[in-house]
Amino acid sequence: MLFNRQGKQEEAAPPTRVAVPRPSSPIPQRVELAEVNGQAAVSRGGLQHAGLPSPTPTMGSDAVDHVIDSFAMLPRFNRNLLAGDQPAFRVRSDLQDKLAVLDLGAMKAVIVQVDGLSVEEQDDVRGNVRSIRGALRAAYELESTLTVTPQVMKDILRGAAQVSRRTVSSRALELFNRWVEIAVRDDATDIHVEVVGPKALVRVRIDGNLEPLSDSCSPPGTYAATDALDAIAAVYNETRKGSNNSNYEPEKFVGCMIDFDVQGASGQLRYQNLKGRAGPKAVVRILRSGETSKISLKHAG
Repeated sequence: MLFNRQGKQEEAAPPTRVAVPRPSSPIPQRVELAEVNGQAAVSRGGLQHAGLPSPTPTMGSDAVDHVIDSFAMLPRFNRNLLAGDQPAFRVRSDLQDKLAVLDLGAMKAVIVQVDGLSVEEQDDVRGNVRSIRGALRAAYELESTLTVTPQVMKDILRGAAQVSRRTVSSRALELFNRWVEIAVRDDATDIHVEVVGPKALVRVRIDGNLEPLSDSCSPPGTYAATDALDAIAAVYNETRKGSNNSNYEPEKFVGCMIDFDVQGASGQLRYQNLKGRAGPKAVVRILRSGETSKISLKHAG
């Protein structure tokens, strides 16, 4: 209550409201499975999100609006791209329990970092995240970085390690078989797989010319290097014929004959793998039943 100079009471003027602009920096989104507490999820940025209210974000470029505290809240993934004998990117041993890159399939991936790091560790992780994005952007569409509790990170590393070789091999053989089906359909004589850094190119020879495999990839015939390597390794290790009992090694020359039977054709594949300057290469000659290893100059190219 205010008083004027004549001693009369006056009502206080209402306070002036000032519009505060919203921060322009993007806020990481909350990631859930397809259904959480019975609520259907909606798709945002290629990941599945539950329609639950998010906590109020904290200002700052390093702010985290949600820390995932349950393994079940992660998106479904195939594997950790930083683990294994041939990781897509190598991080220092002291950071291997603080960072992961989850392969979501369809050439998409998401970087995961652990919560509760010291300032020095945050700087190390931030630098590695930038390097990972630079190294993988040619082969993967990378989603927003997720933050998880230390226990969830342990579950990720344990779960990725428990993925059986048979499961990975089965998926890889399906991919290779798909290449053969497309090549046979397009009347190709050869399949060429060439790994170049983080990606691989799959081409077929048709009427003497090498062309990208006419699959549904964008651009056609382009795959993540890890997927292509798994495919050419699996078909050699599990379906080869002959006295050569060695396992596939990407930097060594190996060869074998492989039976195939797909819709529209059957026969054998003459498989050869060799070391290339930018990465391993595999050349697969398609020999349909009734054909010999002889081939016309026109088709050989």
